[in-house]
Amino acid sequence: MLAKFVETIASMAENKEHKIGADTYTDRQVIRVEEPYYTPHILDDFSTLDSIITMVKREASGNIQELPLFVHVSLPNSVNVFSSYDEKFRRRNLYQSKADVPHTGINYWQSREETLISLRANYCPTPDLEYLLNLLGIVTDESSVKESDNGITQTVTAKKGIQMNQTITIKPKVTLKPYRTFIEVDQPESEFILRMNQEGAVLIKEADGGAWRMKAKKNIYDYLTEGLKELIDTGNVVVTL
Repeated sequence: MLAKFVETIASMAENKEHKIGADTYTDRQVIRVEEPYYTPHILDDFSTLDSIITMVKREASGNIQELPLFVHVSLPNSVNVFSSYDEKFRRRNLYQSKADVPHTGINYWQSREETLISLRANYCPTPDLEYLLNLLGIVTDESSVKESDNGITQTVTAKKGIQMNQTITIKPKVTLKPYRTFIEVDQPESEFILRMNQEGAVLIKEADGGAWRMKAKKNIYDYLTEGLKELIDTGNVVVTL
């Protein structure tokens, strides 16, 4: 009796298959036992391209099993590094570097003083930068400003007391190089629309349709490709845009 009972219990525990038409069914749910999967914590506190080059050179030489390593320029101010597939088609996210970009005030109205400080601190020298600094220097705290804008060009009259009454035609667009990407690469030069209102506030607005982003990414790509050339030649590293 006991042996028959044990056989009955054993048969109930079996996973039986049933063929119905062209399909196969089981009468029990089968759950796959997952093996432990260990992955490193992503290092995301880097702020330079050289730090990424150093890490990749160190670890792509043999410490990482899933080669090649992919160095992806994901944004004009961000680079991500991840591994190739393992045997179960999983990737490991390894490091990320984000450029420490200053606030340039682009696309926001700012006071003349804030704009002057930002232009001097956060922009690379260009002829239009000097033009803009000189232009803003004419308008002082004591000035009254009258503006006329036809949508293409803007005319500003700056009056300083009774000693100065000067009419200036502002360029419809200026070419500037703000710091918008990693400091190791050339900052992309692009066009901006310049406007001033009756209170003397200044607007510097992007006018290149975002083309600077592709320029910045290409500059980063070239820098990383040069710094990782030996590993790229061996096939252990791939740099992508």
